[in-house]
Amino acid sequence: EGYNFSLAALHYEKTKEEIEALGSWSEEIEKAPSNIEPFTPPDNIGQVDESIIYKAIVCEETGRPFNITRDELAFLKNHNIPIPRKYPDVRTIMRYKQLAVLNPREIQCSLCQKSIVSYYPPEWGFEKVVCADCYQKIVI
Repeated sequence: EGYNFSLAALHYEKTKEEIEALGSWSEEIEKAPSNIEPFTPPDNIGQVDESIIYKAIVCEETGRPFNITRDELAFLKNHNIPIPRKYPDVRTIMRYKQLAVLNPREIQCSLCQKSIVSYYPPEWGFEKVVCADCYQKIVI
């Protein structure tokens, strides 16, 4: 896969032109073959039987086909979770985007008022972020 399909692209956004210059941009996404009829699983996991492991589910975002394994089906049923509608890589990137916080911003240490860089977004509500020196004084 190309850079644009990697987790690195979430941290270090680059334009298509910048990545093409490095030779690692990928336009090719495996699409479902035309002879595969897309299967749309029911919303209720209780209505799903084991025959689903033999069916190709087509990602509603990318069009890539994927399967549910027997173990995955057992887990989903055990936890009453509906069958996913998106390709596994798409789900991983969606989860990762929520965790990847690399937007530095300048704030003041809540103890000494020294200027520091914080990677916590304001919406997380961290009110007491301290500099390394103040942190060392507190924990030692």
